Amino acid sequence: MFSNKKETKQTKETGKESSHVGQGTVLSGSIETSENFRLDGKIIGELVCKAKVVSGVNSCVEGNIIAERAEISGEIKGDIKVSDTLILRPSARIHGDIITDKLIMDEGASFNGKCDVGNKAKEIKFNGTNSLQNKELSAVG
Repeated sequence: MFSNKKETKQTKETGKESSHVGQGTVLSGSIETSENFRLDGKIIGELVCKAKVVSGVNSCVEGNIIAERAEISGEIKGDIKVSDTLILRPSARIHGDIITDKLIMDEGASFNGKCDVGNKAKEIKFNGTNSLQNKELSAVG
């Protein structure tokens, strides 16, 4: 009866279910999913998502993120590789390098690292936890 049309549209757009890690939850280890992924807690490890990643204002990732699309509002301490569009919301705090096809950065978002926007994003592979073996990012750090 009372639905969020925007949220419904996003789910229908990809045709995939969603996974959610709630606030107060800490996961340690690598995560790989083909579903949309919502993070409001903390992940210590790599996150590989073949769909969309959404991180809430209080979320934190201490590791790399590889995704098709991402909307970041929390803190990321690692590199981000997004094959399509990366959106950094005003509360986003990024400490690492970015490779993406398209970048949208709202006023107030902070980013400390290198950024490569364009064709390199097409080379992003979703082949498990070793997917950051790409020369551009493995040479960093």
